[in-house]
Amino acid sequence: MRYVLIDRITALVPGQSLAAIKNVSFGDDLVTHYAPGLSALPAAMVLEAMAQAAGLLVAATLTAPAQPVLAKVQPFRAYGHARPGDCVGIRAEIEELRSEGCRARVVSSIDGRPLADATIHLALIPLEGPTATTRAQILRAMLADTFPEWFK
Repeated sequence: MRYVLIDRITALVPGQSLAAIKNVSFGDDLVTHYAPGLSALPAAMVLEAMAQAAGLLVAATLTAPAQPVLAKVQPFRAYGHARPGDCVGIRAEIEELRSEGCRARVVSSIDGRPLADATIHLALIPLEGPTATTRAQILRAMLADTFPEWFK
C-alpha cells in the first residue's frame, strides 16, 4: 500500500469484524479542494480506506500464507463528504470467507451519520514457493509495526 488510510483500529474480532478510524485533515495530501468552502477527501479515497479495513480484517483472520487483494466493489454508495476535521468511523464485517477470497460488508460514518457503504470482494493470493513463509512474515511484521496492539 502506498497510503495507509487507516489511522487506528479500535476493535478487531478475527473472522468477524473490524472497527477503525480515519482522521481527515487539511495536511492530508489526498484532501481535494472542490469549490470555495468545500475541501474533502474524495469518495474514491473513502472507498480505499474501507477496502483497507476489509483487507486488515482478512489479514488478521487468515491462517494460511496469503495476501488479500482488492478484486471487486459492488455496490458502492457515498452519501456525503469527509471534510477536514472529520473522524470517519469504518466497520468491516466478513460475510463470506473461502480459500479463494472474501466478501465483506463495509460501512463508514461521521458522528453516526452514514458516509458510504460497500460490498467489497477480496481475492486471496496464496504466497507459494520457497519464499512464502518469509513473505508472510514480512507482511505480518509490517502490520505489527503499523498496528502493534492488534498484530503482534
